[in-house]
Amino acid sequence: MKKVFCYEWFGINFVDFIKPSFRKIADSNFYEKFYREFYKRYHSYLDLPESYKKSKSEVANFLFNEIKNKNKILSIGCGNGCIEYKLANLILENSQKNTNTDRYITAIEPSIQAFQWVDFENVRLLQGFFPDVLEPSEKFDVAYASVVDYVFNDA
Repeated sequence: MKKVFCYEWFGINFVDFIKPSFRKIADSNFYEKFYREFYKRYHSYLDLPESYKKSKSEVANFLFNEIKNKNKILSIGCGNGCIEYKLANLILENSQKNTNTDRYITAIEPSIQAFQWVDFENVRLLQGFFPDVLEPSEKFDVAYASVVDYVFNDA
């Protein structure tokens, strides 16, 4: 796997809140500090860059079409929850057309700071890392992860 390094995200320079490392990937401390800065600049999903919102909408629409008959949905690494926000809305909008009303998303994210905009009855938020944050007996019909490939090493 080729390593790719970022120095900023959403126009937020990492050196403004943490000392970046080429050896250590982002941890919960990084995300706590990043999202504090993020929410100083952005106040709702509407404030986010159009290209970002468009990309996340495309992912949410794709996922919605793939999970038609799935009830228990797991999102690994939800970040600011933009995909989950859009997916939860699609599920709620279509719940009148579908007899399946027990659909919910369990969203996992290392930073509790990231959850400021996710407030839906059909989204359960868990702060921590996959799979440690889940109960061993917990089962899901489908799981997805979006843009988390950077956490994997060659092994």
